[in-house]
Amino acid sequence: MKENVGQTDQTLRAAIGPLLLTTGYLFGGRKGRGKGLMTMLAGAMITETAITKTCPLNRLFGIDTTQSDRQPAARPTSAGGGRGASRRPGRESVERSRRSGLGLDFSQFVNAASGLSFIQDKELAEAAVKAVIGILASRLEEPEAQRLVATLPDPLSLENLRGHQAKVTDLSVDNYYGSLASQFDITAEQAQVLAVTILRLVKEALDTDGMRQIERSLPEDWTALIERV
Repeated sequence: MKENVGQTDQTLRAAIGPLLLTTGYLFGGRKGRGKGLMTMLAGAMITETAITKTCPLNRLFGIDTTQSDRQPAARPTSAGGGRGASRRPGRESVERSRRSGLGLDFSQFVNAASGLSFIQDKELAEAAVKAVIGILASRLEEPEAQRLVATLPDPLSLENLRGHQAKVTDLSVDNYYGSLASQFDITAEQAQVLAVTILRLVKEALDTDGMRQIERSLPEDWTALIERV
């Protein structure tokens, strides 16, 4: 007889059949009671179909559960459907990829700042991250500032970091530390640690060529800072 019990179906039958046999035996089958005997009979029949992988009832109703074992897994498709849809990301996907850096996300920046003993909470850490990068962005001309934030994750966009500021500041690195110290009520030495910690992640997110172009647009004291991180 042709098999019509698939692997998953067989596994279920192999579990249910012996269970019914045991239940029927314990609840009257051993004493010849009708309900117990019927339960044992059903358990025996189900167990047999699990062993032989053929089921008369399946054949009677035209059921063949072996077919489910041969069906290939469905390929995921995009919400838009169509052959090309799964291979062509939309504009939002491209933008997210462009701004994702080298696998970095905003939480990594925040966690790095939160790990410093003088940053007390997450809200302060988020503000510190934006300040460190925002002051650097304001020190750059527009093309270099855009290049800086192009690979950083949201919400580290140029608009969020610099607002509508158009002028390039002439801030020195020492004044940079002083500005951070003043904003977050920390020492200049702590401000330097904060800047180096966050700029190290910025450097990881940028490719080498992009970092060099940014360095070339900065004065020597800023270049020395970035090379040091």
